[in-house]
Amino acid sequence: MATTERLEVYLDIRHVGTLHREGGRLAFQYGRMWLEDPQSHPLSLSLPLRETPFSDNATRTWFGNLLPEGDLLTSVARRLGRSTGDVFGLLVDLGGECAGAVSLLPPGVSPLKAGGYQRLSEDELHTLVSGDPASPLLAGETGVRLSLAGAQNKVPVFIDETGCHKATGTLATTHILKPPIRAALPLPHTVENEAFCMQLAVRLGLDVPQAEVRSVRGQTFYLVERFDRVREQEEVTRLHQEDFCQALGIEANLKYEESGGPSLADIWRLLREHSAAPAADSRQLLRWVGFNFLIANADSHGKNVALLFSNGAVRLAPFYDLLCTAIYPQLDQRLALRLGGERRPEKLRRRHWEDLAGELRIAPRAILGELGRLTRTIEPEAEALAREFTARYGCGETMEAILKIIRRRAGRAWASLGGRPG
Repeated sequence: MATTERLEVYLDIRHVGTLHREGGRLAFQYGRMWLEDPQSHPLSLSLPLRETPFSDNATRTWFGNLLPEGDLLTSVARRLGRSTGDVFGLLVDLGGECAGAVSLLPPGVSPLKAGGYQRLSEDELHTLVSGDPASPLLAGETGVRLSLAGAQNKVPVFIDETGCHKATGTLATTHILKPPIRAALPLPHTVENEAFCMQLAVRLGLDVPQAEVRSVRGQTFYLVERFDRVREQEEVTRLHQEDFCQALGIEANLKYEESGGPSLADIWRLLREHSAAPAADSRQLLRWVGFNFLIANADSHGKNVALLFSNGAVRLAPFYDLLCTAIYPQLDQRLALRLGGERRPEKLRRRHWEDLAGELRIAPRAILGELGRLTRTIEPEAEALAREFTARYGCGETMEAILKIIRRRAGRAWASLGGRPG
């Protein structure tokens, strides 16, 4: 008879249910106390509250979305002595601090905050951000159980006035740290690129967390506040979130629409159905669509937009992973999410924006109006911010490349809008 293994699933310090593995098959089941609590909500929109366990497929899809992806998952699994398909085993090793409020702990281990924040010395921080790109950050270190989804190397850290710390035990982190992307293909200044796009988004009215460039011994790294954390003095509380692949029950390796991942219409309908403020969140989502087009971010897929759960209410989460991908010509420039059926940005015309409006069942003026507001302001704001980045970080060539692309995209947007104002 197969042995049943268990991990207890918590949202912050509240027990939600149990993840089981028996004979290689997974199942998730909500706990009775969670089901009976009128303040409770589903772990996921794809895992509605119910007494019966969820199937292996539904369970594996949602919990597998908590793990890294692609080559990074391969590297993490190798370091931990696991196979990439061992979702349960990887969560045993990594599930103490995930995206949102989720943590997975062995039976008998308390979710109450315990452990420590260990300050990273200058040597340790420099090694962390300048080391081997194939080495998963902190994975497998004693007492560290961290898992962030995505294909990029990144690590949750705790930041205070004394510096950057790694968290052990069940303590929560406050920021996400990303070193420069190191790949077989040259991708210069990814840190400055992402920080620039995130700060530009703020200036154009998008809801994004604070992001900045930091450096250690001349090596820059990207640091962004976690929007799924609330910090009051030294107490850090986790907020639950899930990306749209999780919310729609789609595997992480299918995150691109072309591969069967969410479309903008899928994301839109789910948001409109569940958001506590659908009008405001819908405007933000349209702004995100237009902004990604204007900065030439071709990687805005279903795992790069999320829902945030707070006090039982569901809202569109602040935006993240905003990057001008078009300055790296070796990357695929086709859009991760089709706009009116079109993936090729150079082929976009007014009719595609209008077709997108039809797919979303809204008036074309809602999309074109938001695109117009963004296009009117993006060039002067981008130019001013690029001057600041060039002066601070010496990345003038990259900034000029981004500005050139933004000007070109703005021209295409004006063509769709009926012409640039005189």
